[in-house]
Amino acid sequence: MLRRIDMTTTMKFLVLFNHPFIGKVYYGDRGILTSDGRKVVLIKYHGACLQGFYQSSGMVSGSPGTWFPFDGDVTNSTTGEALLLKVSNTNFASQFKTLVKKTKKNELEYQKNMIKFGTQTFLYISYKMGDGLWNEKAKRSKALSNLPKAFLENDESVKSLWNVKRIVFPKTNQSQKDVNLFLGNALSFNFLKGTEYPATFNGDWILHYKDIYSGRQYFFYKNTKISFQRSLLTKCGENGPDDLLLDFMMEYDHHVTSFTNFFYPSIQGQSIFENRYCKKFQ
Repeated sequence: MLRRIDMTTTMKFLVLFNHPFIGKVYYGDRGILTSDGRKVVLIKYHGACLQGFYQSSGMVSGSPGTWFPFDGDVTNSTTGEALLLKVSNTNFASQFKTLVKKTKKNELEYQKNMIKFGTQTFLYISYKMGDGLWNEKAKRSKALSNLPKAFLENDESVKSLWNVKRIVFPKTNQSQKDVNLFLGNALSFNFLKGTEYPATFNGDWILHYKDIYSGRQYFFYKNTKISFQRSLLTKCGENGPDDLLLDFMMEYDHHVTSFTNFFYPSIQGQSIFENRYCKKFQ
């Protein structure tokens, strides 16, 4: 049984490393565990930018222990399974999206991992956190080949002060909601719009999970004939789960995806994906 914990405790940020090109990077001294026991930490970079990182189980990465950035703990609207949203819609990630059926397993893992790192900065941060694929010489060399020389020129002098033993984790696994409230506004597209994402990616908002779970109403297609307001949470009636956050409400660009398929409240106030998901509780 999941036990809710108080995430209002003041977090201290400790220096992870100080890089001459990207500056000081920090990690929070408090973490959280997902419902399946994966560790989650907060990283602070470029002054006040925040990003959540989780430690991989290795099922997809092929290297358990690797730290990857992510944008939230959500529910897969097709399968109903828990899903950590990967940072896979960035400009950096797009260059690796050439997956083909005949690709060898090790090459497929490499491409998927590069997509999941999301940005060159996050790839370097993961490298400095160590573990997982970074302990394997061949995988490490191939991954680092995607970084510009400026990241690696002085790498030997950039000492990592990472010590996961200094991070306090709860004794029990936590719910989807708890993980997201722990992240707060530590979402990649909040800080990387106009660089790794289009300037309007995922709406014009700075998303904060605290606002989402308090039921804030967001405008979709504002100032058009089809504009409407709604929460990002999905309600499936009295028998359905509360505070449900489906994947497509966070990971797609609200300005370019089909409003009919994803956002327009066409079936009893729900999108067609929400309605399809909620039928299992009726």
